[in-house]
Amino acid sequence: MNRRTLAIIAGFIGFSALAWIGTRLAYPERTAYAGHCVDRIDGALANRCDVPVVAALCREADGTRRPDDDCAFQTLAPGEAFTATLDTALTGRPYTMACNAPFVPRWKVSNSNSNLFQKGCRKPDKSSGQPA
Repeated sequence: MNRRTLAIIAGFIGFSALAWIGTRLAYPERTAYAGHCVDRIDGALANRCDVPVVAALCREADGTRRPDDDCAFQTLAPGEAFTATLDTALTGRPYTMACNAPFVPRWKVSNSNSNLFQKGCRKPDKSSGQPA
């Protein structure tokens, strides 16, 4: 490869790195999803990561996972088990979501398909009563 090609490749890599860093600084909630941190440990949901997370234990409202599902939120320290409970009157299947603290799990519209919801995070709402 000649020097010009190497310079173009290096410039592209440098620009990509700066864009990634800029996104993490400007929109940290976009990279805060930590669903892999909440798992069953000795039969209970617990945080298995080394950082605190805000976990959500949710139940499907009408057989499909939607933004209006009933969820219980709890901030979990590393190794801490989930103690919040859900409304037992609902019959949907439970599922979990988690984000690095202080961000709160939520369903968000996919970037590529506006009809598709995917798990994500948002900044905490001070007035919602959800974990800060």
